[in-house]
Amino acid sequence: MKNFFKTEWAKLKEMTFREKRQYIWEYYKLHIIGLVFAAFIIGNVLNIWVFNPPKQEYLYVVWLGEQIAPQRLQDLGDRLETILDNPERQRIVVTSYAASPVPMENMAIGTRFIGNLQLGLLDMILVPEEGLEELVAEGFIRPVQELLQKLEYLNPPLYDEIGRHVPTYAMAISVEGAPLLEELGIDSGGLYVAVVANTRKIYEIAKGLGVFFR
Repeated sequence: MKNFFKTEWAKLKEMTFREKRQYIWEYYKLHIIGLVFAAFIIGNVLNIWVFNPPKQEYLYVVWLGEQIAPQRLQDLGDRLETILDNPERQRIVVTSYAASPVPMENMAIGTRFIGNLQLGLLDMILVPEEGLEELVAEGFIRPVQELLQKLEYLNPPLYDEIGRHVPTYAMAISVEGAPLLEELGIDSGGLYVAVVANTRKIYEIAKGLGVFFR
């Protein structure tokens, strides 16, 4: 390797600037292209993971009610952002999985819901009473006892208020008439909050629930 560099350097010393440029490009263009490509990839990776990492999902809220205007859910997500610890690096996601009258769309929605559920991406579900029993039967949600315990710690007065909204089977919390939903023009009649079975974000859900009644 040492002799190789010595020989190459000797060649280059005898060439003009133009000859050097042509020689280097002719014999090392693949190496140069490879280095540029590698630098591009490394730069992008550093930009995504170090300098400008994507926002992490702090809370993923699922809408399973009737069809709703996307802007309403966007407004709900914006209002829930008050619970974020670091708005520059975190975000609230509120997405509709409402049933579609188009069979193929409905199948795609169901597939997406199950896929995200299995990946542990979903946290809180807003669901009308008629859909609640199905979620319970399928094992998609879990009792709200742990959520209430966390809420009691975070906000005792709100815990006392919400205690009157818990249905007898304790699998969901009623948000009917919640000030936030009323303010945003979202129909809250017969609407419940349920906790996704495999979520690890009980603390975050409790904080978000507090915003509904603030």
